[in-house]
Amino acid sequence: MKEKLKNSALVIVDEINSFFPERPGYPAGELPVPGAHEIVPVTNKLIRLFEKLQRPIVAANEDHEDVSVEESEHFKKFGRHGIRGTRGAEFYPDLNLPKSLVVFYKGSKKEVHGYSGFEGYTKEGLSLEKFSRSKKVNTLVVVGLAIDYCVGNTVRDALKVPREETGEVLLRGDKFNVIVVSDAIKAVNYPELNRGEVWIGKMKAAGAIFMTSSEVIERLV
Repeated sequence: MKEKLKNSALVIVDEINSFFPERPGYPAGELPVPGAHEIVPVTNKLIRLFEKLQRPIVAANEDHEDVSVEESEHFKKFGRHGIRGTRGAEFYPDLNLPKSLVVFYKGSKKEVHGYSGFEGYTKEGLSLEKFSRSKKVNTLVVVGLAIDYCVGNTVRDALKVPREETGEVLLRGDKFNVIVVSDAIKAVNYPELNRGEVWIGKMKAAGAIFMTSSEVIERLV
């Protein structure tokens, strides 16, 4: 019998309008991730189950200042997107989000990229790590966009992997167990076409476990 996923939380990374491609009735975001809309039904399925089980559900969203490209290192690399107070920073409308959702806003200062959910804070100033510790969470189930940036960095920070640029380890406490839902993530593959596969390798090497949503559900119920 497979071990059940107790003390787990669902982490939804950047399922905001800026990262979704054009569809009938839906304008394209500023930085669309190919196939992003395909993960939304899977995310909703997991939301329903986590809500039924009364497990924490959180989101880590980009929340950039409304500044020019020249003023932001992040915008110099990707262009303007995820700007606070605009449609781009809002959740994709097809998501069925619970009232209990806790949102962590990242990249809120123009000096930082804010790739990782562990760089984000609630409006009350609570970090993802502190929130997770307070709820006795030891396993994070991660979905969202994009594999090769915000998903990958959130996962590696949760596993206490030193930052490639600085060697910094963001977590203060023990690392989390991390499950990445393989049918609820997509890669932007920019600027290299194989970035998604490279970052999947990095996450696995760090200790992340990849499961399909069906496998996750089987371990939850």
